[in-house]
Amino acid sequence: MDRVPSRHVLVVEDDEAISDLLGDILDQDYTVLRATGAEAALDIMGRQRVDVVLLDYRLPDGSGQEVATQADKSGIPMIWITGDPAAVQVLDHDPHLVLPKPFGLLGIKGVLARMLGDSPQP
Repeated sequence: MDRVPSRHVLVVEDDEAISDLLGDILDQDYTVLRATGAEAALDIMGRQRVDVVLLDYRLPDGSGQEVATQADKSGIPMIWITGDPAAVQVLDHDPHLVLPKPFGLLGIKGVLARMLGDSPQP
């Protein structure tokens, strides 16, 4: 019998290829929720349980800062993901973990497991 993932990861990424890759890697261990912009992410966070957010810095409807603020208010751990070198420098002063693109997709599982106190599945 397949186990149903109990943790919910919100992937906020406007690049469909990256979103699909993250979903493929994570959906074995987590319920993956997806949004392509800040407005959609905030809507999901208002309707569904979210245990951690993977958030792209640059989104079509602005920066992810509004989503980050809501995650902080809700006590949801968050990881910034960005391919913008300037954003990496700005986010170095942010209290959240920053993963610059390109990043090791398999390493994401370990980071999430540590953040959520889970044991990663082999």
